[in-house]
Amino acid sequence: MGFQTSLVAGPYNAITISSTQPIDPIIITPLNGIYYPNGNFATTGSAKAISCGSGYCQPVGSKIGNISPNSTARAVIPATAGKKYLAIDYINNDVAFGSAWDWGSNSRHLTVNIKGGENQ
Repeated sequence: MGFQTSLVAGPYNAITISSTQPIDPIIITPLNGIYYPNGNFATTGSAKAISCGSGYCQPVGSKIGNISPNSTARAVIPATAGKKYLAIDYINNDVAFGSAWDWGSNSRHLTVNIKGGENQ
């Protein structure tokens, strides 16, 4: 006897199991994804690859920094059939505690464009 369910991409998934019988192992199979590190992105404006300290910003040891409203980091990823899930790693080793919790300099905004369509 088995039960299989799909989870939604996102940080909040909950499954409640209620049974009077012992439960066999629960197996969670992660999605098979492709990780595109910052070296796959073309930058414009002030944005550029910045080296991180030893052991940080893995797997390539750098991140895209100096991002401003007039700069971009763009990657063209080959199309394949099926659903796509997008995960962004925000690496911020320069936390501005005085303004990070309001509308300070640590605000993050992301625009995604699929096949030249409208920005989302």
